[in-house]
Amino acid sequence: MGPQASFKGKDLMAKKRECLQAYSWWRTPQKKRKKKNKIKPGRIEFVPSSTNSVRPDYSIFVGELTPEVDDFQLYDYFLKRYPSCIDCKIATDLLGYSRGYAFVRFGEQGDQMRALQDCQNAPGLGGKRIRLSIGISKR
Repeated sequence: MGPQASFKGKDLMAKKRECLQAYSWWRTPQKKRKKKNKIKPGRIEFVPSSTNSVRPDYSIFVGELTPEVDDFQLYDYFLKRYPSCIDCKIATDLLGYSRGYAFVRFGEQGDQMRALQDCQNAPGLGGKRIRLSIGISKR
């Protein structure tokens, strides 16, 4: 009975070890592979199809905006005066509150320059007079 009991005990221990190695979290650690080109959820990245399709960007910086001014009001303000106005974007913080400045893009350089001259210190957007300068693109 002695040799058989020890044999069964070793066999049982080997089976337990196999099961623990196969189904346990304490297996030998493996290297974690880094994921390449991981895109964060909610973030959209634009890649132009060719370099010829990129249009020149004529933008201005609009400062001294009050918190009640939104993107639509800003766009409407500049579109009425300058028909080549393409886009307006008010900078916001993480909670969505206005930071008090925005960028306005134009399709033509002439409208950009006229907006800089005509609308400098102009009233009509919130309670303050707006301050303008040439917008510098990060691209």
